[in-house]
Amino acid sequence: MLQEEFQGTVKVRIVKLQMLRRDFENLKMRDNETAKDYYSRIREIVNKMGAYGEIISDKKIVDKILISCTEKYDAIISVIEETKDLDTLSPTELMGSLEAYESRRERHSENSTEDAFQSKINLRSQKSKADGRKSLENFKSRSYQEKQKENNDKYSPCDICKRKSYLEKDYWFKGKYQCRNCKKFVHTEKTCRIKKSHQANFLEEKNDEHNFFYVCQAAPEEKDTWYLDNACSNHMTKNKNIFCSLDKSKTKVKIGNGDFMEAVGKGTIVIDIKKGKRYINDVLLVPNIDQNLLSVGQMIEKWYSLHFEGDCCTIYDKQDKSFEIEKIKMKENRRFPL
Repeated sequence: MLQEEFQGTVKVRIVKLQMLRRDFENLKMRDNETAKDYYSRIREIVNKMGAYGEIISDKKIVDKILISCTEKYDAIISVIEETKDLDTLSPTELMGSLEAYESRRERHSENSTEDAFQSKINLRSQKSKADGRKSLENFKSRSYQEKQKENNDKYSPCDICKRKSYLEKDYWFKGKYQCRNCKKFVHTEKTCRIKKSHQANFLEEKNDEHNFFYVCQAAPEEKDTWYLDNACSNHMTKNKNIFCSLDKSKTKVKIGNGDFMEAVGKGTIVIDIKKGKRYINDVLLVPNIDQNLLSVGQMIEKWYSLHFEGDCCTIYDKQDKSFEIEKIKMKENRRFPL
């Protein structure tokens, strides 16, 4: 009578036990739930199932906890699965590991919060200092501008620099030589670091009709001087007499300003080195170009090895790296004349 009063008949107990089994299988840890609270919910259902005659083993409880914890416990669960014997691991021991892991996470979270708070304080402090410096700079700028305005009202424009802040007799560069290139004083065009020349570069571009070569003209040089150019796809020269063979097929050369020049042929030139004669193939003949160009890429592709170091370029035989063909020192405008 007591059993039927408090547990119901056999059919009622089976139905309640089935509901508890379903609750146990569907049980999962909530995102904001601690390990201790989750274990309490599991233990509550297990105790009810035990009251209706079904005993849940410790191993099944351990497996349930391991597979139903949230993502934040993945790290410690991986360690437990690798280092512990799950057949003998008790729920109490497992909960001790999870709670210890929780404590470490909370401690790191507190430290991160403190660091973020301190960073915010530092940012405010830096902003205050920056605002102070900006105010000082604005004050200095206003003072300078007021002084300049006062001088502009006081003096007539200087004949040299056209400024009004001083008299021409007080201009400190008066009587000094002015560079015609950069318009600055005390040096000449010959020693000017800012040269009005352009690096000679061109690239090959193919289409259905022609091969085009892009080149930027530089200042005229001696006809026997060649320049190494890393951007060239082909060698170029305007000297027809140095070709030992020449194919007079025509192509076009596009210069830096968009205009075209005509290449009237492509051929081979011969040079003398320590080991005898060397042939350089696929050299374009461009009558209107102002300098001779050697393509670094084309030289590497053929029989040469180039080594750039410091202010020199050394050309070696590709087959015999110990044989030095030529050593070229870098000249003004970072060019390598040969």
